[in-house]
Amino acid sequence: MTLPDPDVETHLQSVKLGIAERVKAARENHPNGPMTRTALADAAGVSLRNLVDIEAGNSNLGIDTLVKITIGLGVQRPAYLIDPQVFAEVNQQLASLKKISDATRELGATSIMFRNPGFPADPSHEDLATILEKIVALGSEARRQVNTNNADDGSPQP
Repeated sequence: MTLPDPDVETHLQSVKLGIAERVKAARENHPNGPMTRTALADAAGVSLRNLVDIEAGNSNLGIDTLVKITIGLGVQRPAYLIDPQVFAEVNQQLASLKKISDATRELGATSIMFRNPGFPADPSHEDLATILEKIVALGSEARRQVNTNNADDGSPQP
């Protein structure tokens, strides 16, 4: 029987700790608001004890558990918790979506529908940022027009 290579063990522990940090950060900074461990465990279909161990970096994770947690967080990319670059990219996309949602609410819209058949199914961060800029610009222009029309007819201005 051979003992595991210490470098491999060190690397594995580093990966576990990285995953632990990303799970906790994703849970605490969820775009819909912070999630409790219990809420994430329920959404993911894993035990609370298992989730606590994962966040502490004390669990030998199976791919099924990683995928369940990723989906429980509302992300469809399995590498989300494993690859720091994917984690950063998805979080940028989620932040952009949150900005779009906030802008929509601020403008008083109930929803936004994208009708462009050429719009990508999985938009990049840059695509979402461009959309957000256009939404804010359109909303600002609509407000200016409302204010101008209200000023012309003597109506109170917002």
